[in-house]
Amino acid sequence: QVLLFHLYTQLESCFDQCGNEKPYNFELNIERFKPWVDKITYYKIEDKATRRFDFDWSNEQYVRNCLANALDKFYKEKNITPQDSDLILFGDCDEIVNNKALKQAIGLSKNILSFTHLFNYCKLNYHAPARKWFGGILVNFSTFLEYGSFQELRKVKDHIEHFEAKNNPSW
Repeated sequence: QVLLFHLYTQLESCFDQCGNEKPYNFELNIERFKPWVDKITYYKIEDKATRRFDFDWSNEQYVRNCLANALDKFYKEKNITPQDSDLILFGDCDEIVNNKALKQAIGLSKNILSFTHLFNYCKLNYHAPARKWFGGILVNFSTFLEYGSFQELRKVKDHIEHFEAKNNPSW
């Protein structure tokens, strides 16, 4: 039996990238997301006491690792036991995987791969065709457990097999 969940998980910290407290913007703008709110699982990260801001990316990495808590909560809410072959797609908000590319990649039956994205900078109209960006990682559950965290998977995105869909680039 195959169960397919199309679920978007939004994690939001009460801190910005520099460690300054900030409001929860998703809650403030919930009306803008009304057409899709039934597909969004929202998690507020409120644990201020355990936060570190001793290097530039520490908050981002902390929030990324909180995805594991969100995944665990998802399985419990749905009363599902995770299977080794369950597939998890994750990436940053600017690493959007094209749906056709995702379907092609799932057909490859790989344990882990990262998607090749168009490399844009500053604005979408500044495209560097000679450069590639690797992100949007597709991983099965057992491989995720081997790495132990989403941040550890993120560290290897440039060094694992990359998938580039023909005529269906991700961005």
